[in-house]
Amino acid sequence: MQNDGQRNKNQKYHQPAAKITQQCLHQPTLTDLQFPNRVDGLSPPTKSSAQNTPHLRISILFSDFPEQSKTKSVLIPETKQNFTEDLLMIRNLTLVAAALSLALALPATAQQTTATAPAQKSGAMTTIGAGDTAPAFTLKDQTGKEHSLVDFKDKVVVLEWTNPGCPFVVYHLKENTTTDLNKKWKEKDVVWLKIDSSNFVTADAAQKAVTDNNIDVPVLLDASGTVGKSYGAKTTPHLFVIDKDGKVAYSGAYDDNPTPEKKDGVKNYVDAALEKVTAGEKPEVTHIKSYGCSVKYAK
Repeated sequence: MQNDGQRNKNQKYHQPAAKITQQCLHQPTLTDLQFPNRVDGLSPPTKSSAQNTPHLRISILFSDFPEQSKTKSVLIPETKQNFTEDLLMIRNLTLVAAALSLALALPATAQQTTATAPAQKSGAMTTIGAGDTAPAFTLKDQTGKEHSLVDFKDKVVVLEWTNPGCPFVVYHLKENTTTDLNKKWKEKDVVWLKIDSSNFVTADAAQKAVTDNNIDVPVLLDASGTVGKSYGAKTTPHLFVIDKDGKVAYSGAYDDNPTPEKKDGVKNYVDAALEKVTAGEKPEVTHIKSYGCSVKYAK
């Protein structure tokens, strides 16, 4: 038979651990601390098999990492220590368990990411505009040849973000928009480069798009999205005209027809910008919001 004092003591041990901690220690709860484990609960005092000293048993549940999902039990001697000291020990053991859980889970998580991710995550998106220095880059095209922006110093360069699966890109391919402009401005030493920053892009897929659509300019592969984000490329298509000094002269849409359908009287902003830039002048229009499909960056 248990006396009232013993029953009250056992009832205390049956309270949720977070609640006990908050009431007796005046410390943040485990939820507030956002650890990758939690105290599953407290069982009543039990007798250790090794000795007759009452013990507290706590169970740590590693719940946030499926591969590490285990429940670990720890016996804490009750002896003459008061209840507050017991709770302090529980909290300290919880902190240690949290650190061990995280340490065990991180290598496995990193290994899985490396094995399954199609492309390494890139940096933060930036925004550049007229007058800004064009970010330097080096990328390989669909044939494996490297292209660096610095190689085209003293030349006007057009960068066009592309994705052959996008209806807006398909429309311009069918209309030979790039092909016609490239033929027109190539005579004035303008370099045209397409860049595919889709996280799933491969050299074989890019080569197929080049062959199927008679693309006559290199398609640079930026699966990590690093170059695309450094330019702030948001859609396909999205174009940047870079002058001979390496400064952005125009950025944005091809034209004023934000649909994948042919219309009469369309104004081509890229063509107009090249007219000015190749003559050493600034374009009348330096930016028009791009339209099309979103760039499928690695996440």
